[in-house]
Amino acid sequence: MLYLHAASTDVAGDASPPGLLVDEHALAPLLDTRWLLATSTVTEDGPREWLECVDSSGRIRARLHLLPDTDYLAWDALMNAGDLHNGPAALSNTSPLRPDSAEVVSFKVRELAGLQLLERSNSALSSLGGRIAARIAHAESAVLLT
Repeated sequence: MLYLHAASTDVAGDASPPGLLVDEHALAPLLDTRWLLATSTVTEDGPREWLECVDSSGRIRARLHLLPDTDYLAWDALMNAGDLHNGPAALSNTSPLRPDSAEVVSFKVRELAGLQLLERSNSALSSLGGRIAARIAHAESAVLLT
């Protein structure tokens, strides 16, 4: 999937799930995620689907875009894992997410000293997936990191 986030030192450590760590600072906005909001649109490239990662204050902290190379079963499981009835009524009037980078990522969770560690793992990307990731990054005015 394509992970978009803004560089920020504003991570609410008290809101993170207990016992969960990330292995790099770029993944820290995921610790603040309280809700995932499914969003989609149709573009000239076809349908586009993504998840808004929203914190407890209603701010969008990151986006996860579905790519042709994404594990669709894992994506569907993620979409069905949450409680759809307890999401925020509306996003707060804070500024929208302005991502400064976009990265093609795959995540894995492993146990480390009794804690769950969220880390990225290597993922292969097809030429179609690469083109779509580049178009999404461009549309979001974000730099696609390789």
